[in-house]
Amino acid sequence: MIKRFHQRFGEALSLLDNKDKSNFVEQFNGVSDWFGDYSKQFMTESQNLLKQANDSIQRD
Repeated sequence: MIKRFHQRFGEALSLLDNKDKSNFVEQFNGVSDWFGDYSKQFMTESQNLLKQANDSIQRD
């Protein structure tokens, strides 16, 4: 599972490195579609986790 995550993350980074924004957004939307009704909930939870991580870094 970790290898697959690493591969997918690498693919996403390659799109960003190559400034292929349209393909990155297309793939991101595909993931959102796959999660269906849960996509908004997961996005909110992800944003909260990132904010907490950032707040933790700011305090150090």
